[in-house]
Amino acid sequence: MEISRPHIEFLHNAAQRRRAAGDLVGASVFLDELLRIEPDHPEALMSLATIQFTDNPHSAAVLAGRIIKQAPNNVAAWTLLGQAVSTLSRADEAVQAFARAVQLDPNDANLQSNLSVALMRAGNPWAAVDAAKRAMTLNPKLPEAYSSLGHAYNVLRYRKRRSRHSRRRFACDRISPTRFWAWLGRNKIRGDHRGP
Repeated sequence: MEISRPHIEFLHNAAQRRRAAGDLVGASVFLDELLRIEPDHPEALMSLATIQFTDNPHSAAVLAGRIIKQAPNNVAAWTLLGQAVSTLSRADEAVQAFARAVQLDPNDANLQSNLSVALMRAGNPWAAVDAAKRAMTLNPKLPEAYSSLGHAYNVLRYRKRRSRHSRRRFACDRISPTRFWAWLGRNKIRGDHRGP
């Protein structure tokens, strides 16, 4: 039985409508049917991988790998693969995936920040510092980059530098300097280092 192109487009559009309405199970059903008919449909693979990411990161990683086999320069697929394997606690694979995504799109601050976090999880704080600094250069208002840099300096025992970069992070989160210094003063006395 020949499946027509309009039928495939109908399934894809129905899945997108279900996903936009918040019905992820219904969207998954349509996407599964679409992939049964056309196993290498790139948009369906990516949609299904992002839906399954929270509940089944292993399946999301497998689907991202299928996308990468078809389109090895797909930044979104490399990013999704990095996030999925990072969730599965496979830090070295996450570093490789994020490094490839950064290689394909070096001007994305979020990718640089994700790479920094993955490098910290893999136990490479010096490389994490470099990636966080690149992310801060690309987007000076990205709080995740400052947080990652502060964490890396903390691991490397650079308390003074960590304090300076953590202040920058708090400023990005719109916390007033007065509130930050009051918090810092209270916590130096108590020895508590949780955020405000």
